[in-house]
Amino acid sequence: MAEAAWNQERNKNEPSKVRTFRKSLMNSPAVSQIFDPWFMDSNSKDKNAPAPNLQISRNEKTHAHHFHITVLEPKIL
Repeated sequence: MAEAAWNQERNKNEPSKVRTFRKSLMNSPAVSQIFDPWFMDSNSKDKNAPAPNLQISRNEKTHAHHFHITVLEPKIL
């Protein structure tokens, strides 16, 4: 029940530009992880939907105010 209320509130308040940005990142072949205030996706290349960021775990709370994007680009290293 509480999770459903959280999801409803999140969906109501998540900016559409953020949703579009995340979708773009998920489609990028270089991006492998996306953690943000709304969702946590530890493997953006699998078939699983991103998990809601419920702001419960330490990792969820850490990403409550910013995006964390893991990019795999051989030229960077």
